Amino acid sequence: AETAALAAIGILAAISGLSLWTAIRGSARGPAFRIVAGLAGAGLIAWPLWAVAQDYLFLHSILPRLCGWLAVSAGVAGLSLAATALGPERRR
Repeated sequence: AETAALAAIGILAAISGLSLWTAIRGSARGPAFRIVAGLAGAGLIAWPLWAVAQDYLFLHSILPRLCGWLAVSAGVAGLSLAATALGPERRR
């Protein structure tokens, strides 16, 4: 489980970096991409908030050291995707 959690943290970090780079340089993608990025970002932002509201989270009991890192990386990736979805569109 730790290997999978570390892989997920790495993937979320890569998503954060790529989406921030896309948001900074302006998205050349169409409205469908922006909608998908916004929905994915909302889900990644909502997941840690939902997890904090739970009395017991199984993930925390099997990954006590990595659960916080997963939550932070999901939140940052969600905010990055939201910035991509809401950022200015680059004209070609």
